Amino acid sequence: MSSQNWYRPDIDGLRAVAIVPVVLYHAGASWLSGGFIGVDVFFVISGYLIARLVDRDITAGTFSIARFYERRARRILPALLTVLAVTLALGWIWSFPRDLVSLSRSAFATLLFVSNVHFWAATDYFAPAAESLPLLHTWSVGVEEQFYLLFPLTMLLATRVRRSTLLLLVGGTVVSSFLLSMWATNNAPVAAFYLMPARAWELAIGVLLALGSDRVALRRSTREIMAWVGLAAIATGLVVIDRSTAFPGAAAVLPSVGTALIILAGENGSTSAGRLLSAGWVRFVGLISYSLYLWHWPILVYMRTATGETQLPWQQGAVAIAISVTVAAVSWRWIEQPFRDRTRFDHSRFFALVGGAVAVVVVAIGSIVGSRGASGRFTADEYAAVGLTEEENAAWEEQESCRDRLAADGLCRFGPMDRDAVLLWGDSHALSAWAGMKAASAATDVPVLLAGFVACPPALGVEVGTSESSREECRTGNDDILRFVESGSEKLAAIVLHARWPLHHTGEHSPYETRTGKRYSSAFTGPAGTTTDPAEVLAAGLDSLLTRLSSLGIPVFVVGSVPDMGYEVPAAAVRRMRSGAPFPDRPNLEDVLARSGPADSVVSDIAGRFGFAFLPLTGQACSPGCKPDRDGGLLYRDDDHLSAFGSRTLLAPVFERILAKSTAQTSSPESPVPVNSGIVASPSAEMP
Repeated sequence: MSSQNWYRPDIDGLRAVAIVPVVLYHAGASWLSGGFIGVDVFFVISGYLIARLVDRDITAGTFSIARFYERRARRILPALLTVLAVTLALGWIWSFPRDLVSLSRSAFATLLFVSNVHFWAATDYFAPAAESLPLLHTWSVGVEEQFYLLFPLTMLLATRVRRSTLLLLVGGTVVSSFLLSMWATNNAPVAAFYLMPARAWELAIGVLLALGSDRVALRRSTREIMAWVGLAAIATGLVVIDRSTAFPGAAAVLPSVGTALIILAGENGSTSAGRLLSAGWVRFVGLISYSLYLWHWPILVYMRTATGETQLPWQQGAVAIAISVTVAAVSWRWIEQPFRDRTRFDHSRFFALVGGAVAVVVVAIGSIVGSRGASGRFTADEYAAVGLTEEENAAWEEQESCRDRLAADGLCRFGPMDRDAVLLWGDSHALSAWAGMKAASAATDVPVLLAGFVACPPALGVEVGTSESSREECRTGNDDILRFVESGSEKLAAIVLHARWPLHHTGEHSPYETRTGKRYSSAFTGPAGTTTDPAEVLAAGLDSLLTRLSSLGIPVFVVGSVPDMGYEVPAAAVRRMRSGAPFPDRPNLEDVLARSGPADSVVSDIAGRFGFAFLPLTGQACSPGCKPDRDGGLLYRDDDHLSAFGSRTLLAPVFERILAKSTAQTSSPESPVPVNSGIVASPSAEMP
């Protein structure tokens, strides 16, 4: 193909193949489980196109670094700045201070093209669910721009070497980055997903195609087969890859190599697959794909916020898609195209306008962060209505300071120093229960200790997490607390185990939850071997722990799980305050029992075998009804963790009985701790 006439309409169509699955997947198309791989298709396309442009200009002797970055700025900045401005404006309306500050910081990171680094660094178990972050999708823009910060300079330096040497260098980048991606996907999965070094191989495949395809001569029949195999590879990835797949790693080969095959097949002439991709409506979707990518995600996020749906019903999803396509078409026609036209916006005018827009956005971001999220927008009563009181903030900060502490570092403690303490031990739900435990301690004058490990149930031999380090932290954290208990360095009146048992039992989040589909990877290793089935992992690990604890003569109380709401309660409270919309009418008691009942039954049976008490919470929390608020306060601070108010309201009465019984048990050590001790009920009953 001539270097002067190398426009490929099929590549615009290939962009449509990339963007359509992404939009459908984000809108909730469950049948398209791997829709997110469209981003990988974009990476290969982008690497190919940019390398062709740079190589063409270098060969012609017309390449300019300044001109290259101006071209990128014209392509990227106008639409991106518009999206940032609109997203911040919507955040001003819908977001409370802490969330608006978070949004503003992500907007600033996006301006610097480091939003991928920002979201990688900010990833945390207690961070807002990904589906509620309006600018999360800009991570891929960051990856591309970081790659292109280095790429043209590398190409200029490479002009001094032979073409074959350059191809070897690019091929080495593909191999080394892919190997890094394979390693990181298993050991640092969040970094592998977000950071450029583990994604560079996909872009470099495109570069390799652009620089080396002229050395490959293929027969027409071969090109036909390659193109259709490429489409089949992408289609296969869309339905066999899902959120539980280790990604990118080896799984990203399907979309990346599939895309490369399609591009290579069309390099020296059209194919039937290429003609299909070149159809007018397909190319149009490809042409608006950048704007569609930028706009669709904030539209979906704020539509979920406005409607209260964590997963939009298909009708609302269809409306969101229609709005996104319409806005994207307008953005492409009236923002993208005009600013790419040098006859309408010459060099000086373009950078004056864009520079002014950047300044406005930066000033807005600075004002929001400096005013702590423009906190003056709301009254004290409005903050209280959505659970953002000073008391709640203080409880949250204390909880954060107590998380993942080892005994050697000093566990969080509350209460008098001259009495035997009660240890609260569990996962993040135990951390959220700390406010209720402290209230019970104040009422009974019994000191309490907290051992809370995020996403990690109180169990031995159990590893939970998506990386080797997080799995090891779970195991070693529980081992450390058990050594502390067995050492007798602090005499304990009782031990309370509390966790999100249904999550650990099934490995899956609750229905309607924004994190639905994301599985926890867990394993138990014991004398009888290793299992990765979540139910078996929990049962074996809890049995191992209670076996060790039963030999110590310390009373143990196992507290059931808090019902999952399945939606962000504070966000629903904002909607109620703004528009009078009621809280969602789910979950009902049947929903809660269906999810918690099997887990509670397993945990109760194991506790019963050792003569330990099991205390279900369903009756306490769902009487009357499974509501997110009570007595004017919010019980939850997200979709499943109790607020400090909720912890005191629902758990303090239960903990008071435990502390009182532990005191009585300590004074009468001959008395066993019966399973049915007057504070226990069947999983479906109310707390007495």
